[in-house]
Amino acid sequence: MHHWLASSLDSSWIKDGCGYFAGSLVLGTFSVTSMRRLRLLGIASNLSFITYAIMAGMAPILILHSLLLPVNIYRLIQLQRARRSAPHRDRPNRTGSYPTPTPTPRNTRSGSAALPFTPSEANG
Repeated sequence: MHHWLASSLDSSWIKDGCGYFAGSLVLGTFSVTSMRRLRLLGIASNLSFITYAIMAGMAPILILHSLLLPVNIYRLIQLQRARRSAPHRDRPNRTGSYPTPTPTPRNTRSGSAALPFTPSEANG
């Protein structure tokens, strides 16, 4: 490796910049409304934090984001498969998120109709 390249890779500003960039991606995940965008930002954040952790020699951050990366990839694949198999979710709404199905009433043992979940479960 060339001497100038090795010395610039050792520069703390590159390492710090990578850490700040990774942190900004995490901040970005809190502003998106689409689950797909959330997973994509999460994956980018994981890759950035893995790079930062290797450069800074931070094993706990490396371990955490090395574990989170396959989780985010798996969840993104699940989301993509669900989008393909659900015709009512073909297009996102104006906020960029995909609509959830409307709950249908179900019968209870007493014969009265009830929603499959409580209103508080529907909101969050």
